[in-house]
Amino acid sequence: MLPGVAAGRGGKHQRDGCGLDVARAIATELRNSIIDGSYRYCSRQHCGHIANRMLVERDEEEAVKIIGAHEAGKLDELIAHPRQLILSHDQSCNLTCPSCRTGYIIAKSEEQARLEAVMENTILPLLKHAQYVNVTGSGDPFGSKHFRRLLKRLDKDEYPQLKIDLHTNGQLFDERHGVNSACRILSVTCKSRSTRRMRTPIKSSDAAATSAVF
Repeated sequence: MLPGVAAGRGGKHQRDGCGLDVARAIATELRNSIIDGSYRYCSRQHCGHIANRMLVERDEEEAVKIIGAHEAGKLDELIAHPRQLILSHDQSCNLTCPSCRTGYIIAKSEEQARLEAVMENTILPLLKHAQYVNVTGSGDPFGSKHFRRLLKRLDKDEYPQLKIDLHTNGQLFDERHGVNSACRILSVTCKSRSTRRMRTPIKSSDAAATSAVF
């Protein structure tokens, strides 16, 4: 069972508009429950490591190192960064497909400011260490001002290891929003009133794997 801070909708943990404060608070609570040895958010029945007594002993070298780093506030230095990020926190889109929404969703200025802060303070630093990033799945990367700005920031010299996967409706995909060689997959979804669905390869001069869904 996750810590109760996750239930506080609209509270102080939701200030960044993307739930990142909630995630940080939950992660801190979970870490505390492990460091103090209580494992109060873990199930004794469903966790194989607890049920089979496979947990690392607190006096073992690995545990001592983790506890020391936690107490010194340097635990993040021991934790590996995520290899893949899935960015779907902005639902802005230029279409209103009935399978997804009942009206246009475009982030307003106040939300744009929050998204900008999230990009600078959280997303870009994480992408420095990531190998793959997927945008979006919640809206359209070119229908979102936030995601357009993010994609422009992903310069190959600054993020040489990063590969980009894009999921778009293709309506706004043109020369201005071209995909550079860092794009690994370009998935184009073309919704229609027909229930027929098929996948067709799209000719592209880019190295990206491309597909279309109708």
